[in-house]
Amino acid sequence: MTTPAKLALPLLGLLACPIPPPAVDIAPPTVLSVLPAPAAADVTADAVIQVCFDAPLRADTVTDAAAVLSRADGHTLHPVAATVALDASATCLGISPASPLAPASHYQLELKNTLLGANGVALNDSKTADAYDTTFATVGPAATAILLVPSDGLPNAPLDLAQVVLAFSAPVSIAEAAAPFSILPGGGPSSLSTDGRLATAAFEGAPAGTAVQVAIAAGLQDPSGQLPATGGPLGFTLSGCSEGSAPNLGAALAIPRDVDAWVQFATDRPGLCGASVNDSSSADAGVLRATAATCTGSYDPCNLSIGCLCTLPVAGLGPGDSVAITPTLEGYDGQIGVGTAESFQTAEALPALERPRSQRRSARGLRPLARLCIAER
Repeated sequence: MTTPAKLALPLLGLLACPIPPPAVDIAPPTVLSVLPAPAAADVTADAVIQVCFDAPLRADTVTDAAAVLSRADGHTLHPVAATVALDASATCLGISPASPLAPASHYQLELKNTLLGANGVALNDSKTADAYDTTFATVGPAATAILLVPSDGLPNAPLDLAQVVLAFSAPVSIAEAAAPFSILPGGGPSSLSTDGRLATAAFEGAPAGTAVQVAIAAGLQDPSGQLPATGGPLGFTLSGCSEGSAPNLGAALAIPRDVDAWVQFATDRPGLCGASVNDSSSADAGVLRATAATCTGSYDPCNLSIGCLCTLPVAGLGPGDSVAITPTLEGYDGQIGVGTAESFQTAEALPALERPRSQRRSARGLRPLARLCIAER
């Protein structure tokens, strides 16, 4: 039979063994990764700003004041308006500036110790007991792109436009065989010049009055890796005022000059002008000879009263030839106009000039005069 004294001995042994306290997590959140990388010097204006930790954060401590982004101006820091958000895993902070980062600027990001881990312990790292900070710098301004041919926003681009040209303020590059820009509608193949300063594309045409858009390819990069800036959409509008009508030409004005001539006539628009020359009195009678030039002058396709002047040389005529000239002009819209014919006659060849007898002098006629002078002495 077991006595009470014998039972008490094991109980006393159990009471003598201490019970360990429950484990408590007192480790502060530690930064695992940062974007942009600390001291990065090539950050773009729209770069992602993010800080990730090795443990979750307490969501109620994540506020806009807990992560401060500042722009350095000399030795002064100017806070930048930004929103701070916690991702779904509660381990990464995203900092979103209210506006794009300024180019060629230095920034500092500081995390405050008001940020707490899920265990309630404040932020800490291996260097400081009360905060974490990182710095980075942005790249300079992006290269600019302008629509050179035709000029950007042109409301009356010629209907026979064959090429579109972009110019860049700094050399740009793109993957081999990739198109630097596109044209809608009417765009053809585009290419980049060897120095990266110009990009050209064939324009295959579009109906009159069409608004044409020019878009830079997403893969085009300036020396800093940025997409060239355009300052807004690029494009132009094809002329639509004179579509379907033939050019109006005035009567030709012939100005004969011996065996050649100049022919002038006015038109209501520019284009490629020419003339059919019918020389009816020379060896090539009845043969049409064409000459070409470009009409010059001011032009408004929506106001055809503003005219241009065509001046054409006509060569190869003979003296005394009777010539009929019919002016023609092909406008930018492909329509051809024919003017009123003008006839004229080139000047007759002048006979060889012969000096009058009074201007002739002979050596014999000088001798008596010489003897006379001597006798008088």
